[in-house]
Amino acid sequence: MMVGPAIGRDEVSALQAVAASSSRCAIGLHATLTAPFRPLTMHFQPNDGGMFLGFPKLLRAGLLRRLDPEIIYAELIVQLAAFNEMFGRAPDFVDGHQHVQLFPQVRDGFLTAVKEAAPKAWVRQGGRHQPLADGSARPRRCCWTF
Repeated sequence: MMVGPAIGRDEVSALQAVAASSSRCAIGLHATLTAPFRPLTMHFQPNDGGMFLGFPKLLRAGLLRRLDPEIIYAELIVQLAAFNEMFGRAPDFVDGHQHVQLFPQVRDGFLTAVKEAAPKAWVRQGGRHQPLADGSARPRRCCWTF
């Protein structure tokens, strides 16, 4: 999560060391669009007191078609850029906190951002098991590959 306070240079170094020692280790972005976190973009809407909406409110807004995929896209591009800045590369995979990548209207902005900023990443879609397109040995369950 790039929006949370728990990621810093020490954590990045530790993750990179583990990934370097195992070909089965992947480092990814847990994209976040729900409370209690704050967006990285200044104009993210809808929000609740400057924070992302809670899970039920975001789901309801998506189902009612009240979300703007372009705003979702912009926030995710910034989160992907923050990951790239911290790790020096794009993530191996991207999933969504509380599976928000599956929500109506979120999905389109989410996939567009990942395709643009991390084209080799795989995306967790939840529930389904799909083999890797590249035949690698990494255990990439529950994913879309591009």
